[in-house]
Amino acid sequence: MATSDRAAVGYLSAAGATGGLEDQVARRDRRIAEFQANIRPRIAAFTASTPALEDLADSFPGLLFALASNYNDGPSRERAIALTMQGVGLRQIGDALGLPLWLRRLPPAAYAELFAQMPLDADFGLRLGSFIPTDRRRAGCWLSGVSDAYLVGGREFALWTARAWASLTATVPSNRAQLVSAWYWFAHNYGTHGHALLRQSFDPQLSISAAVEEFNTWLKRVALVEWLGTGALEPWIPDAKIGAYEFSMLRRAEDFIEAAAELDNCLEQFAPRLSNGVSTVARISRSGRIVACIEIGLHDTDPAIPAIVQLRGHKNKRVTAEIWRKAYDWMSHAPIEPFEPKRLTPSSTDRTAARQQLWEPYLCALEHHADPAGRVAAQRLRRSLMPRLRTPATSTRRTIPIEAVCGAPELRQPTMLQRVREHIATLTGFSHVDHELMRWDSIERLEVALRRRQR
Repeated sequence: MATSDRAAVGYLSAAGATGGLEDQVARRDRRIAEFQANIRPRIAAFTASTPALEDLADSFPGLLFALASNYNDGPSRERAIALTMQGVGLRQIGDALGLPLWLRRLPPAAYAELFAQMPLDADFGLRLGSFIPTDRRRAGCWLSGVSDAYLVGGREFALWTARAWASLTATVPSNRAQLVSAWYWFAHNYGTHGHALLRQSFDPQLSISAAVEEFNTWLKRVALVEWLGTGALEPWIPDAKIGAYEFSMLRRAEDFIEAAAELDNCLEQFAPRLSNGVSTVARISRSGRIVACIEIGLHDTDPAIPAIVQLRGHKNKRVTAEIWRKAYDWMSHAPIEPFEPKRLTPSSTDRTAARQQLWEPYLCALEHHADPAGRVAAQRLRRSLMPRLRTPATSTRRTIPIEAVCGAPELRQPTMLQRVREHIATLTGFSHVDHELMRWDSIERLEVALRRRQR
C-alpha cells in the first residue's frame, strides 16, 4: 500500500472520517467493477482484508487475477502474496509466481478465465507484447486465443497467432477466431475428422493472408459438418438417372467439398444457405464426372412445389440447354409432395453426434493437458461448440395442407412475397418473371418464416 493511501486510511480526522471512508469505498467499487462480472465476487473476497492486494487492481490487474485464481501451484501463489505484502517490485512478484510482466499491459476486463503459463524470457515477452490490441475491448479474446495457441502449439505458434490476430478477427468473428488453435491441432493429428476437412495443412512459411484464407476455408467446411450432421436427410426429390445424366443429392459435408473441388465453385461455403431449411443441392454427373450442380428451393408462387433456384457448371458458368432440359425432366418425373421442413433440417440428435465426432478429440487433448488452463479452455469451447440443439417445432408436427393454413386459393390474402413483387412490378413496369428482383432469396426466406409463425 502506498504511503499516501496508508495515511488516508489510518489517520482520518473525526471531521473528515466520513468523506475518507466514502472515497475508499468508491475506489474499491471502481477497481472491482473493472473486472468481468463473473470474476468480481472472487476479486472482492480475495482483497477484502488486504489493501496491498487490492492496490494490484491498478498496478498489475493480471497479477491480482492470477493470485485469486488457480494460476501455478499453491506454494508459488503463497510466496507471491508474501512478497506483495512486503512491498517488493512487481517483476520479482511475477517471477515468483511464474507470471510474465507483459501481461501488465492488459486491462482488468481482459481476464475472464485462467490462461496458460507462458515463458518468462524477455525476448518472448517483447515480441508478444508488441501485438497486444490497442482496443481494450478486444484484449480478452486476444488473450484467450494466444493462451490456447500456446497450449497446443508452444511459443512459436503463440507468436504466430498474436501476429495474425488482427487478420483473423477481420475475417471471422472473435469467438471463431479462437478456433485457429483447433485448426493447428487437427493439422498435426492425422486420422481425425477435422484433419480430413483441411484443404492444406498448417505451414509456418505461408504468409498471414494465405494462412488465414486456409483457416477460413476450414471453418466453412466445419460449418457444413455442424449443420448437415451425418447426412441422414430425406431428399425432396429422389435421386434418378435421366438419359446419360445422373442426379444425386448432396447429403454429407464431404459431398459438398468434393463437388466444390471438381467444379471449382463455392459449394463448400453453402452451410449458411442450407440452414434456412428450404434449400437442397444435387450434383449432375455424366460418365462418372460432375458436370453441374443444381439448387432446389421453393417455388415463387406455390411453396408446396419445388423449383430450380440456380443451375451452374464449372466455375459457376452457365450450362447448356441440354442439361436444363434434363433437369426439368428429372423434376417432372419426381412425385409432388408437400414441403416439410424436417426433410431438409437434420435432427438435433444427428447434428449433436456429428459435432461430438468432430470436436471430441481436440477437447479431450485440452482436458488432459498438464496446464490447468487446458481444462478451462476445453470447458469454454465445449459450451460454444456443442450447445444443446433442439429440433425445430415444425418438424415434430404433422404435415398440414397449405390450403388449411392459407385458405382456399380464391380466398387467400396476398403473401408478403406477392405484395413486394406487385409493388416492384408497378414501379419498374416489368412482370415478376422478367425482373431479377422478384427472385430475392431473402424475401423467399421471409415468407417461409411468416408461414411457420402462422402455423
